[in-house]
Amino acid sequence: GNTEGPRAPYLSEARWDSTGHASWVLSEPLGANDSLSWADSCGVTLLEFDKNRIHAWGWTAESAALRLVWHHAPIWAAGEWTTDTMDVPAPRWTPTEALELVAKPLGKRLPGERPTVTWSAPISGVDTSRMALRVDSVPVPVLVESRWPSMRIGLTNEACVKAGAQVSLTLLPGALIRAGAGVDPGADVEAERFPEDTLELAWSVQRQDALSEWILHLEGAGCAGLVELTDNQGTRLDAVAVKGDTTLRWTSLSPGKVSATWWGDLDGDEVWRSVDVPTWREPEPVLKMSAEELRPNWVLETTWTLDAAACGNAPALMGEAP
Repeated sequence: GNTEGPRAPYLSEARWDSTGHASWVLSEPLGANDSLSWADSCGVTLLEFDKNRIHAWGWTAESAALRLVWHHAPIWAAGEWTTDTMDVPAPRWTPTEALELVAKPLGKRLPGERPTVTWSAPISGVDTSRMALRVDSVPVPVLVESRWPSMRIGLTNEACVKAGAQVSLTLLPGALIRAGAGVDPGADVEAERFPEDTLELAWSVQRQDALSEWILHLEGAGCAGLVELTDNQGTRLDAVAVKGDTTLRWTSLSPGKVSATWWGDLDGDEVWRSVDVPTWREPEPVLKMSAEELRPNWVLETTWTLDAAACGNAPALMGEAP
């Protein structure tokens, strides 16, 4: 039969504007722990990425052809990183679009979770005198991360992440300075400040008694492995290496569905191995348990008994009877 070979990732939808903001779309989503870097030294700054949209700042008409290196994070903390190197297509010039709010803190957040505000284009700084932060209606200092340029503003005031806090953030006109403001000689520098009108954001932090706890008893683990905790969106919340049967406990979880995945480590090298075509080895086993529902102020205790497929003496040869 026809077997589809591995596909090389690539970049598309390349564009840039007069502020030096460039972006590309990656053909595949990046993992949460993946990273990017330029293969060669250049004057273009890589910014944060969102799933498969990559942003950079400092691009000019003279920017040379670049290569981008995608560093794939291993499933296991002790595993080996792999890389893909991609040619970066020269972006087409597009008119500068208005700066817009893309993401903001919403609803009830977990204690200790840093609130972040994301914009559609990089900013080069903030004027905190035009910002007001209140926690439980009491004014507190506006403390932000100072790594510029950036697509995001992260609030670092500890009062914003305490359990039960009610938080509001006010941005007065001109609180943000767009990166590259004034680069275009025909641009109005004042128009590169944001917002034009007062922007009010509000959210809360969950009380400790509104959170959940999950106790997972793992049985039938006849070998080493990794237990991965994920939420209902498939986002990794934690990963714990185990040597056999054990009990795992996770506290301060947000109510909702969670699940666990078993990554078998048959040779005990703390590296999960996929198909090894040259040696005709099957991948090490992966098992996923059914999702569990967590309720507020609730302790859920679950026993997960792994079946025989979770472990073995050694990875079997493909096509070989176990």
